[in-house]
Amino acid sequence: MAKKEKKSPRNTRKPRVRRRVFPLLDMVIRFMPCLFFIFIAVFLIKGVQHLLLHSDYFDIKRIEVMDRSQLKIETSVARDLYSHKGVNIFMLDIKKCEYDIERDYLEIRDVVIHRRLPDALFISYKLRRPVCQIESGSYYLVSDDAVIISQPLLSKQPVLMVVSGIDVSSKSFSGMRHEHKKRLQKAINIINDINDTAEGSCLTGDSMVKEVNVYDGDSPVLILDDGTRVELGTHQLKDKLDTIKKVLSDLSFRNRKAKIIDLRFEDIVVVPR
Repeated sequence: MAKKEKKSPRNTRKPRVRRRVFPLLDMVIRFMPCLFFIFIAVFLIKGVQHLLLHSDYFDIKRIEVMDRSQLKIETSVARDLYSHKGVNIFMLDIKKCEYDIERDYLEIRDVVIHRRLPDALFISYKLRRPVCQIESGSYYLVSDDAVIISQPLLSKQPVLMVVSGIDVSSKSFSGMRHEHKKRLQKAINIINDINDTAEGSCLTGDSMVKEVNVYDGDSPVLILDDGTRVELGTHQLKDKLDTIKKVLSDLSFRNRKAKIIDLRFEDIVVVPR
């Protein structure tokens, strides 16, 4: 009987896996070009930042006001901005400078400051023009956007219509209360309607408006140069202007004067003098 052959034991050992000895180094080598470019970019950004923000080349050296219509204002505005000479042009808060100028110089508005690289500031603005004057102990010039643009004046300006019925404090006239400003704007609208007529402030041949009283904001009053009071009520002046002119013409034709012309009711009430 044949002997059984002995089976040789199988080789059960697993194949040896080659291990990566330096995985971090291998990763660094793989990403070396990217790291190099990142380093160069950071270096360039830091260099540019230092040039823009810390170099004397961009320090403010020139300041120019572009509006030559008011030399006194131009000189004052430029003098205030001279305090920023030597400041880096990119570090200057332009919006704050514009706000400060409009706050300190009420006679100008729409201030715009431009940077002109490398070292100059250019300032432009618009002038506010007086359209009337408030009478409140003293006289104050007022612009068309209801801003008081003058210090108290002792005498009335003859070419400007007077607005009364508004209290203005000489210590805080720039901070007018909201309800006063609302009434002032109503008076300015009335003045604009009057000035838009062909005769300007002259309602008829011998009757001119010299004052607009807005003590009662809902019922403004026109005061004519002969003392006649025209009570407008809630009506818009432009809607009643022809009626006022007709009443004044009739009174003039009859050689009579009115103390009050009351337009607050459906029927016109004329109180003779």
